[in-house]
Amino acid sequence: MKLQLPIICTTILLLPFSTSARETIVNGTIGTGVDYWERTYDNDTEDTDSDNGDKRQIGIWPEIAITSLGIKDSLSFRYAPVFKYDDVTSSTDIDHYLTLSGERLMTRNWSFSLADNFVLSDDPYFSSESFAEGSQTGTEDTEAEEVTTTVTQEQQTTSLTGDELSKDAGRQRYWTNALSASTNYTFSETGSLGGGYTYKVLRNDSDSDDYDEYDKHSFFANVAYWFSQSWQTSLGVNYIRGLYDEDEEASLVEISTSTTAETETLEQLDNLSDDFDEYGADLRVDYIHSTSDSIPFVYDFTGTKYDEELRQDNYAHNLSIGWDHAFDSRTRLIVGGGPSYADAEGVQGEWDYNLYLNFTREYEHATFALLLDKRYDTQNFTGSNDSGLKDTYNAKATYNYQHTQNLSFDVYGAYRWESNYTPRGEYLVAAVAEEGLPQTDDASIGDLTYEKNIYEAGAGLSYSFMRYFNTSLRYTYYVSDGELDSDQYSDHRFMFTLTASNDLWKW
Repeated sequence: MKLQLPIICTTILLLPFSTSARETIVNGTIGTGVDYWERTYDNDTEDTDSDNGDKRQIGIWPEIAITSLGIKDSLSFRYAPVFKYDDVTSSTDIDHYLTLSGERLMTRNWSFSLADNFVLSDDPYFSSESFAEGSQTGTEDTEAEEVTTTVTQEQQTTSLTGDELSKDAGRQRYWTNALSASTNYTFSETGSLGGGYTYKVLRNDSDSDDYDEYDKHSFFANVAYWFSQSWQTSLGVNYIRGLYDEDEEASLVEISTSTTAETETLEQLDNLSDDFDEYGADLRVDYIHSTSDSIPFVYDFTGTKYDEELRQDNYAHNLSIGWDHAFDSRTRLIVGGGPSYADAEGVQGEWDYNLYLNFTREYEHATFALLLDKRYDTQNFTGSNDSGLKDTYNAKATYNYQHTQNLSFDVYGAYRWESNYTPRGEYLVAAVAEEGLPQTDDASIGDLTYEKNIYEAGAGLSYSFMRYFNTSLRYTYYVSDGELDSDQYSDHRFMFTLTASNDLWKW
């Protein structure tokens, strides 16, 4: 099934595109690299003392990339199989990276797009650090709902959250495929509307079932309209249906300090269905004061309703007002905040606040960016029980320096704190062991939470030479500090790659 999906998607993408009056470029790449990845747990236990945190891989890959531009359409294709040998386990594997995208202008005002992204790998980091993945553009979850629900620019640039694969399982093999279709129609000089659908799957590709497999169906619609030169508005809505493969046997981790009643409650919660419906909406109104100043008013809502009645349905509201100011052509600040409200079934809701800040400064040969974000967010597709309604704080600073035309350097640091208001599975067990089950009917939404701190830092160096060659060296350091033994670890990663790339044909 996993090999048939990309073939089917390729056929679908190729059908609508004409072959006349086109410019096509075929690019070929050969690459090799070394990936050293080491995980160290704070507490060695039966669950954490394993080889899933150590990799010494040598990889080699060919890559083919095709871009074709027509008068009314465009098409891109990229495929890279990566042949790897792991010195730790003395094993070989083949990773696959396949991306396709196409867009066609049906009429002067109406466009239609298709895209597909397939990954078979053991790397949960979804970043340019992966073998052969660095040359991909926009493959890190190219799901339609992420670019459709008119998410504000502040949230797009400052929110460091999202449905990314959990890193807690280590380097376990999986495959994922996301096929999306979208359309956009400009009904006037000042207005447009669009919509689309994404289907994504996550599957394990090894004997171990470390990731919770799912099928994700996402529908979205959005509309934008300029009332005048000073006022514009946009509205986006989305609906997501999540279907999880159920475990044949559900396990319960005993808590030595728990009572019999508490243990029975946890066992009951651990055997429930994970299927759910998720609803979202984003409303934005912008007041454009000048070419360098604007004031956005933003409201967003997310709600999750589980099929299983005993699971806690949850809702999150964020309302903010901001300021978008360009000090000059190189310096820009986007800042804002407001009240937030989170609610879950069976407990009292909680009022809090949200904020965002995005500061960018460009120099002659460098760029600096500072991102801050605090908000209620919902993560339901992490591939683990570490999902649900969360209160999150995020901070990230990046610095990029272009020393010469061929030599560049970058460094970054990031921090994330999250408090899961609806923990489940082993995370629920850890939360009960830490805080105990609420004893009153008027418990607050924050009375039973699972909290985690994440620290991350990295630096990279890239150098191109002799026209066709590029080499890069990168180091990343990742620390997870949770309450479970399996969630307390640090990762060190060094990667070295060497590639040669050139256009093979043009017509």
